[in-house]
Amino acid sequence: DGSVQLASSPRVTDAARLRRTQALAPFEPYGIDVARWLMSRKLMGQGKLVRHRFGDEETVETIGNLALATEGAATVDELRQLEASAAALYFGSWSGRAECAPSFAAKDRTRIPPHWSRYEGRRSVLASAASNRKAERPVNALLNYVYSLVEAEAILACQAVGLDPGLGIVHADAKGRQSLALDV
Repeated sequence: DGSVQLASSPRVTDAARLRRTQALAPFEPYGIDVARWLMSRKLMGQGKLVRHRFGDEETVETIGNLALATEGAATVDELRQLEASAAALYFGSWSGRAECAPSFAAKDRTRIPPHWSRYEGRRSVLASAASNRKAERPVNALLNYVYSLVEAEAILACQAVGLDPGLGIVHADAKGRQSLALDV
């Protein structure tokens, strides 16, 4: 399901002042500033990838406008809405493209369900609430796997600089969730 099972790194969150500052971030102006910065960088990266891989300038421009809109977002909820809009455009630009469809060895093609041979979006019919968890298609399974590797790296990076990977700003607190790592 893409959940990190193990991350090996010494916990370096023994700086009480840093932990307090991090814990208060969602409720302070500097927290929304950090969230805006993280979100704008993410959206700009999505736009760059769409331009580089697909040359879809219309989608690039729209995602770029959403990235600029992060500057004026007053709340984390507004940032989440901008991110959701950008994600729909970003993954929508993948749909139907041959370069986003997995390829299989010729000897296996007769055993492969037809819907596995194309990319039709980031949602899974196996997950509740139309989420991207529990991928039932190869591309989404690979994305979940890669995102879990990136999450593990973000957990280690947070710990290396003394931040608690569980105290996020954009991602809500949840048991077992490394919210800051997901923000990063």
